[in-house]
Amino acid sequence: MNQRDAFVAALDADPYDEVTHKVFADWLDEHDEPELACLHRSWTKEWQEAKDWITRFAARGGSTYVNYDDYAYDRTGTVEPEYQEITYDVVMSAAKEWIDTCGEQDEEDEGEYWCQQGSESLRDMMCEGNTHKEFWKNYQIVTKTEVPAFKQGQVFTCSC
Repeated sequence: MNQRDAFVAALDADPYDEVTHKVFADWLDEHDEPELACLHRSWTKEWQEAKDWITRFAARGGSTYVNYDDYAYDRTGTVEPEYQEITYDVVMSAAKEWIDTCGEQDEEDEGEYWCQQGSESLRDMMCEGNTHKEFWKNYQIVTKTEVPAFKQGQVFTCSC
């Protein structure tokens, strides 16, 4: 096992080990990987907890249609539904797409937003209690970005 693999294995075994994150960051700097080094250097317990929350949230979603529109509107029966597992990366990508392309409403309007991204299972999960508020809190911690309050409505709602 090389040094990189040893660091990765140690962090897989204990993702909350702050010392290993910092030492790995130094090692990455020494091996010309400054962006990844910066990520590990800025790691915090709060960041890990937020990432873990989003990972658990995504795992509850199961799978979703990839080609839902084609499948739903196909009258010939030739389009087979394709599914994609809802993972941390899928949820984070959908959230970023939501921020970049949806919710273009007045800042005073904090109601429900309509967007063609996401899936029914994500929508249902986001609508449970205050889940959408918890999601956006954790998203902001993980991405180190601020999401405007008016874009933190019940996200991933499908208008079909």
